Amino acid sequence: MKRTLILILILLLSSSFSLWGQYPYKWSVGGTMGFGATMGNNSPGFTMSATIGFNKAIKETKWRWGIDAGLMNQGLLDYFFEEDEPDRFIRPNYEYIGGVVDYSLFTKNEFTMFARGGLAPAHRRDMYVRHSEDKYTCLGLIGIGFDHYFSRFLVHGYWDPRGYFVLMLSYGWWFGKTRNPWW
Repeated sequence: MKRTLILILILLLSSSFSLWGQYPYKWSVGGTMGFGATMGNNSPGFTMSATIGFNKAIKETKWRWGIDAGLMNQGLLDYFFEEDEPDRFIRPNYEYIGGVVDYSLFTKNEFTMFARGGLAPAHRRDMYVRHSEDKYTCLGLIGIGFDHYFSRFLVHGYWDPRGYFVLMLSYGWWFGKTRNPWW
């Protein structure tokens, strides 16, 4: 009898947790802006980003897929060079478009916490003192985020197999069709 009651309780709780794992939006579009740091060969430092994207929940599961397009560069930094300074590498900039997959860790009403992973082909522009070089690479994406109503906060990283890692904090607005409107 005890085992049966415990099993029923576990099943009831697991069904509640699976409901909490669903996203409030069936689909959403939006964008984020962020700042962070690039770590790599010569530690170029401060980085800014802008991303636009689309997400769609996969039926009644904890998963959603999406497409992100964005750019990352060190836009606020101003470099000064001497006239006779040798041509040396300064920093990489990235433009990318790729697929992401989110897994809902917790959802309650309008709040969702999720883990993110993805892969994005990218154009990488290496900036030097006197010239720039265009290269192509593939960025790995990983992170964790929070959706609350129409706002999204992300702590995420981009890994370039050529030796760079970019850690970003991003905030943005996302709008879409809700499963159950909260207003």
